[in-house]
Amino acid sequence: MKNITIKLSPEIALKYQQISDQDKENIEKQIENMIDLEIEKIKKKASDNLSKLMDQASEEAQANGLTPEILEEILNEDE
Repeated sequence: MKNITIKLSPEIALKYQQISDQDKENIEKQIENMIDLEIEKIKKKASDNLSKLMDQASEEAQANGLTPEILEEILNEDE
């Protein structure tokens, strides 16, 4: 495990310091799960945004006349 620091109100910090080690461990597991869920939500949102942006770029390229054949030609120009 690795320690991190989070900000808490003085009241909550004091209450946390006064509880049993078992209760602290339970709280730490709950916080770990919450953080993991939030990170997964952030990653999904970023992935969804990227997919949306790529779809928009594709639609715009097609609207401007880019065909799969032209794209292939452009990608193979350096070869």
